Amino acid sequence: MVVPSLLLSQSVERTFYAPDVFFKDAVFVSSNIGIAVGSNGAIFRTDDGGNNWTQISSNVNNTLLSITLVGEFGSFISGSDGLLLRSEDNLNWSRQTNPFMKNSSINATNFKGFLNGYAASSCGSLFRIVDGAFVELDTYDEESVLK
Repeated sequence: MVVPSLLLSQSVERTFYAPDVFFKDAVFVSSNIGIAVGSNGAIFRTDDGGNNWTQISSNVNNTLLSITLVGEFGSFISGSDGLLLRSEDNLNWSRQTNPFMKNSSINATNFKGFLNGYAASSCGSLFRIVDGAFVELDTYDEESVLK
């Protein structure tokens, strides 16, 4: 009998080490291009399948929590203090303004297209993002959430 966790543990190897970064999320856009995010605004990118990683400037010090890919090149990074970063090339990042959250984290996002989606916060709120702008959802509305 083969135990899946044993297979996984036998195939894991560390390819990169950044002692000052607590990584929170990593995704691969393709078999070669990957992005990892973590504490103190850390963004790292690989173009060779994870063999080598290069730090990319985020221009923030927030903890970066998750990455959502949108299409082939675009992505969003969510983080502490209501932070949301947007990129159209996965190299250059711009901060999206969130007027509703200053002391709460955006834990996860989901997008349909590059400017429309949802953000889930640590303060118990869901936010709709319409044309790149945050819209607060005051009450649960199943129909609008499932659109």
